[in-house]
Amino acid sequence: MKKNYLFLATMLTSMLSFAQGSVDGVKVGKHQDVSTAKVVTNVDRFKGGGPIWSNDFGTPSEWSFVANGTLAGLDDNWVIGTGVPDGDFPIAGIASTTASNGFAMFDSDFYCATSGTQNSDVRFIAPIDLTGFPAVQLTFESWYRKFQGTCWVIASTDGVTWTEFEIYGGLAVNASLPTNPTVTSVNISSVVGNSATAYIGFRYKGVCDYAWMVDDAAIEVLPDNDMAVGKVWAGDIVLDWDYSMVPVAQTKPMVVGVEISNAGAVAQTDIDAVLKISLGGTEVYTQTVTQNYPVAITDTLWITTTYTPTTVGTYTVEVSVPEDDIVGNESGSATIMTTNHVYGHDYLGTSVFRFNEDPESAMGNLYEMETTAEMRGFQVEFETGTTPNQEVIARLYLVGDNIQDLTFIDEVYYTVTAAQIGPNKTTNILLNAPLTLDAGSAYVIEVRKQAGASRIFFGGSDLGDDDNSTVCFGPFGAADAVNWYTGWGFSPAVRANFDPSLSVSTLVDLKGVNVFPNPSEGIVNISNDLNTENTITVLDITGKVVFTKVASSATTIDLSKVGTGVYMVEVSNETGKSVERVVIR
Repeated sequence: MKKNYLFLATMLTSMLSFAQGSVDGVKVGKHQDVSTAKVVTNVDRFKGGGPIWSNDFGTPSEWSFVANGTLAGLDDNWVIGTGVPDGDFPIAGIASTTASNGFAMFDSDFYCATSGTQNSDVRFIAPIDLTGFPAVQLTFESWYRKFQGTCWVIASTDGVTWTEFEIYGGLAVNASLPTNPTVTSVNISSVVGNSATAYIGFRYKGVCDYAWMVDDAAIEVLPDNDMAVGKVWAGDIVLDWDYSMVPVAQTKPMVVGVEISNAGAVAQTDIDAVLKISLGGTEVYTQTVTQNYPVAITDTLWITTTYTPTTVGTYTVEVSVPEDDIVGNESGSATIMTTNHVYGHDYLGTSVFRFNEDPESAMGNLYEMETTAEMRGFQVEFETGTTPNQEVIARLYLVGDNIQDLTFIDEVYYTVTAAQIGPNKTTNILLNAPLTLDAGSAYVIEVRKQAGASRIFFGGSDLGDDDNSTVCFGPFGAADAVNWYTGWGFSPAVRANFDPSLSVSTLVDLKGVNVFPNPSEGIVNISNDLNTENTITVLDITGKVVFTKVASSATTIDLSKVGTGVYMVEVSNETGKSVERVVIR
């Protein structure tokens, strides 16, 4: 079934990319980035003792701007300076090493109101002598968020005929580069290796994208041996799904994926990729796959294991290749949690996602059942910004031949209170009655905002949608077509809960009960204004009980010894049960 979903997801992403309708001035399908960009320090970038050539964009006259398309007279569409993106959907400025003295920027979103094609270069004017250097790479610091554009490195030996090298082609719609800045290296040996007149530049193509910024460029000697590990997935994103949380009853033998690149100048033979799976720091499985890697290739290696993660806990999947000329890029990892009852795609991130528009819209995820089980409810994180006291709709659908072929199963109208909104708060929306989800079938679980001025801000993570499992409903197609769409590049915290202890109306806002502070260093206070006899149960994210207590007045519990992480504090009495997600740091 996944093959069909994936084919349609690819087509729908293309449709979404060119949606140019708007609602109340907000571009459909494109949304504000309200997460904070991660800043990394650029350390030990240069290989082989230092660069052959470098430039920090501190002197703009050393660069030229060339419009290859028709930008309505805006010839200087690249700019060099310290200004940051300034369109309707601005992203943060690049946090590069020398950002304070200038960087190159193409602010596609700022030019969105102009007509014409955005296709423009920023080129270093002077030729660069690479005589004696047959194997070279262009390395630079970059910050980019994608909507419907493409980024390219260009190289030439005469400054007239240019060869393109596409970068970031695998970046999903609305996704950003992994860090600000991201250090990017491109092998340009095939064009300018050993040339006395090498020219380099950067090219942007698209229209109404976000923005791309470049700084601190250098040409370096390409090392002979440089095998690098990129992304790692703990699940098969092509033929199956990559979950962040899986109930033990739904686990099966793991399929691990990893991007492996030969970034060196020499073809590599008999390279061992070593897979290690660990649970709580203890290695539980290992497997080695050996293969060859030609020069300038990036291959996605899929490792089918015989290991099924049947113990509740967090598993770390690590893949490594042997150390070589460049140390530090030879391993990568991913995690997956096995839980008692919860299915999820998000990685307990701190990002926030919403559609800032009035039409009816929804966010959710797709789940495929390995074994038949009874679903009891939806587990959702409503973040700060959500309109309190609005009635949302939690819905369950059966997936047919593709993601737009959905059969309605059930829905729950639910009023979100102010107490349920904010960081680290988890809300369980119970089904009207337990529903049996069949093995081999796929289901979409969504939470829907009704038409109007109300808004839902979902918690979630920037990871988790490489498998196209995020499903959103709304006017996000060509000509504002309303339907379900995939290819979003993020995962909202909309999970399936199979906990048999959940039953209709068991989850309520208990009067006089508050859990604080949150986050906590370990000490958690629980108020009890009505002096009701409360049973307090603390569970880790896998559903394992780590603490219990009965109290008839306000009380304090010490969780400092259970370890840092995310915990569910359940307070229950004869009137029902409330759940608070607490972070211990």
